[in-house]
Amino acid sequence: DLIPKRFVPVARELVVGGNLANFTASVSGVAKEWVVDPKRGRLRWVGTGASPQPLVSYHYGFSADIGGGGYDRSKSLKSPVTRVISGGGPIQTSAPGSLNFLPSGNINRAVPEILDSPNYTPIDSRDQITQLEFRAANRRRPYLRITHNWQLTSVPAGESELVLNGLWIGATGLFSVRLLGDFKSVTLRHMTLDPGGTDAFGNVIRPVPLIIRGNVEKLIIDKSIVGPIRVEGSGELTNLEITDSIVDGQNSTGPVISVPVGRVTMRRVTVFGEAEVEWLDASETLVTGFTNVINTQEGCFRYSAVLERKDPLNPSSAHSRVSHPYESYFLKDFPGTFTSRVFGQPGYAQLSESAPLFLHQGPENGSEIGAFSNLLNPIK
Repeated sequence: DLIPKRFVPVARELVVGGNLANFTASVSGVAKEWVVDPKRGRLRWVGTGASPQPLVSYHYGFSADIGGGGYDRSKSLKSPVTRVISGGGPIQTSAPGSLNFLPSGNINRAVPEILDSPNYTPIDSRDQITQLEFRAANRRRPYLRITHNWQLTSVPAGESELVLNGLWIGATGLFSVRLLGDFKSVTLRHMTLDPGGTDAFGNVIRPVPLIIRGNVEKLIIDKSIVGPIRVEGSGELTNLEITDSIVDGQNSTGPVISVPVGRVTMRRVTVFGEAEVEWLDASETLVTGFTNVINTQEGCFRYSAVLERKDPLNPSSAHSRVSHPYESYFLKDFPGTFTSRVFGQPGYAQLSESAPLFLHQGPENGSEIGAFSNLLNPIK
């Protein structure tokens, strides 16, 4: 429904490139209708009369259905909606249509759903969570910009369940998403937590870490792009399961995955940065930083790749420790491995054509190592 049924193609000779930093470009001496600024992704009508409508449609162009995006997520949207949110602006725990909806009657799960894709800010923290699924509607990608640490807290001593689905979360400063209380399970599916970097105008994108300060029995990250995942203070994380996802710590200090006590399972994951975990079972996983697994007697590191040493330029530096490596690779560095390491670019985290063949065809099924392994691109 975002794409008009009919298009009127624009002749190439009526288009010219230009600088639209201030949307003020003009053309003189030649007959043109459009000025296009490919660097900023902008275009301006300079023809005679009113501009045609609609000006532009778009196609979602990432390498896979990973992270928040306008693609089909209908298979993950099973629970009936209990509240709807739209229009952008603040999401307050005391306002109608907000997250502050407690189950009643025959409803045993609160499911507030955002119906559109504008910006939402500020976002209030949420406490007394029992069963909450906060999500975007199918083919929508709202942007939630937090202005403080976004704290999600369960009911006291409860086995609460939390699901976040289809949202893109950014921050105005050095803020994080924090899990407090006692959760039986927390699931992030088709989510983007800004990993940091710069936008098209050079402005800083703040990374949004996921911090566990409560007791989480199982944390599931599926088809998502996230920044650092860390257990802090008295927090406990028993099981961390990451599948078909990108974990990016390039713009943060310290390990991008830090789970001092607990089991970490990764399937088809690309990790930009270091990992410090107690127990690890990984398959088709690519880790570009130093990795230290405390308990190497259990678990496995199969059909995967990891940085060989903490300091690639220092042969005496610590060697990455993983559990029972099988058909895996220890690399001195990862130059030219990715089409792009920059969050927001279409080739982000995608293996480049110049990447070693064993990364393209390393797993048992002949597919690639990393977040896009399930696409089976080398086989296709």
